[in-house]
Amino acid sequence: MLNHADAVANIAVKNLEAARKFYQDTLGLKQVGAEGEELIVFKSGSSTINVYRSQSPVPTRPWR
Repeated sequence: MLNHADAVANIAVKNLEAARKFYQDTLGLKQVGAEGEELIVFKSGSSTINVYRSQSPVPTRPWR
């Protein structure tokens, strides 16, 4: 099941550079990839966090 799979999180942000500093400097995550100025990929253990630029990031609703 899912408990044996690696996880990927996708996080929308308005300011990609501020997010880069937060995830690298504050959380200590390592950047492992990027797509220009639109996406940064970080590694956290065996999981991946995709942080991408969005003009209007909207919080997601929990699954019901």
